[in-house]
Amino acid sequence: MVRSSEKSSQPTGRTHGGTRYLFDRITLDPERCFGKPCIRGLRMPITSLLAHLASGMTIAEMLAEWPELEEEDFQQAFGYAAWATDNGVSPPLPPDAR
Repeated sequence: MVRSSEKSSQPTGRTHGGTRYLFDRITLDPERCFGKPCIRGLRMPITSLLAHLASGMTIAEMLAEWPELEEEDFQQAFGYAAWATDNGVSPPLPPDAR
């Protein structure tokens, strides 16, 4: 992780093709949203974005609901989620699923 002077960090990761990404729209700040990865320092954690999409909300609906979001935010949220799961950053399984 690369630390900036604003207590935020920008994680980097590799895709399966070896391409290196810089998630310049993803910020991590221990004083904001309990340190969860957020979109551009906004109080919009990536997990919330993905949860709204998983519940059936469309990107267009989310852009209308939260005008501070931009389409590029969603692309980086998807990329970050892929990077995080590929790098073992995932929630623990419930005991009955093991």
